[in-house]
Amino acid sequence: MPQSPESVALVRGLLVRLLALVSLIAFVSLWVQVHGLIGENGLLPARDHLERLRPALEGRWWRAPTLLWLGAGDVALNAVCAAGVVAAGLALCGIFQLPALLATWTLYLSLTVVGQDFLSFQWDVLLLEALVVT
Repeated sequence: MPQSPESVALVRGLLVRLLALVSLIAFVSLWVQVHGLIGENGLLPARDHLERLRPALEGRWWRAPTLLWLGAGDVALNAVCAAGVVAAGLALCGIFQLPALLATWTLYLSLTVVGQDFLSFQWDVLLLEALVVT
C-alpha cells in the first residue's frame, strides 16, 4: 500500500518528538541523582573514573568520548544535564530539531561514558542508538 508523503512526515515528526520527550525524561531523572551517583562525593565519582582511564587511553579520547574530559565535577555534571534538558526541550518543540538532537546525543553519550555501572544498561544504549538513527 503506497504511503503519502504527508503521512510519512507526520509519523516521522511524531517519532522525533516522542524520542525527544524520552530524552528529556532521561536527562531530568538523571539530573536529580547525578551528584549521589557520579558526582564529586558520589558512589562512583566520574572524575576518578576518568583519571583511571587517562593513562590507558594516551590521548585517544574517541575510546571514551565525553565532554567531561574538560572537567567532571558537580558543576560540569549540572551543566551537561541542564544542556541536555534544553536540547531535548528544543527538539520536542521542533526548534532547531536536527542540531538539538545532535546535542542531545552528544550530551547523553558524555554522561553514559562516565556513568559506569549506573548508565551501562541496554536502555541507555538504545536511547543513544535511536537518537543516531533519527
